[in-house]
Amino acid sequence: MKNIAILILLIIGFSLVGTGCKDRGPLKDLIELMKNRDSGDDKDDDKDDEKRFDCPDLKLNFKDTCKTRDGKVGYVNKDCDCITKDTEVDYDCPRVKANLGDACKTDDGKVGKISRDCKCVTNTTDNVYDCPNLKANVGDPCKSAAGTRGTINEDCECAGR
Repeated sequence: MKNIAILILLIIGFSLVGTGCKDRGPLKDLIELMKNRDSGDDKDDDKDDEKRFDCPDLKLNFKDTCKTRDGKVGYVNKDCDCITKDTEVDYDCPRVKANLGDACKTDDGKVGKISRDCKCVTNTTDNVYDCPNLKANVGDPCKSAAGTRGTINEDCECAGR
C-alpha cells in the first residue's frame, strides 16, 4: 500500500512537470528578444538608452567611472563629461593647488597659510608691520590720543588731517 501511494505521487509529479514544459510562450518571447538584440535590430534602443542612462551618448550614469581622452580614469559629472578629480577642483592658487587661507608649509618647513599672492607665509611673516608697536602700517587709518582721525605717518605717529 505504501509503495502504491508513492507510485501515484510520482506519476502525478511527472505529469505536472511534463505539462509545464509544454508552455513555452514566455520562453519563446525571451529567445526572440535575445535574437533581435544580437542581430542589431535596435529600433527602440535609443529611446531605451535615454530612459536607462543619465548620459545616453556615453551610455553611462552620473558618477560612473570612465576614461578621459588622454586615458586617465575619471567619472561622469552632471554635464556628462568624463573628468578626473584634478580637473574638477578650482583653486584660488592653482599653481600650489590651494585656496587662500589654507594651511601649508614654507620652504624651511614652518607651518603657515596661503596668502593673497599665493605664497605660504607664517604668522610671523604675515604680521610684519611698518610700525610694530602700533600694529599698523604707514598709511593705515588711525585715531589720535585727542580723538581726531588721521593716518599713520613714516614716524609711526597718527597724523590728523
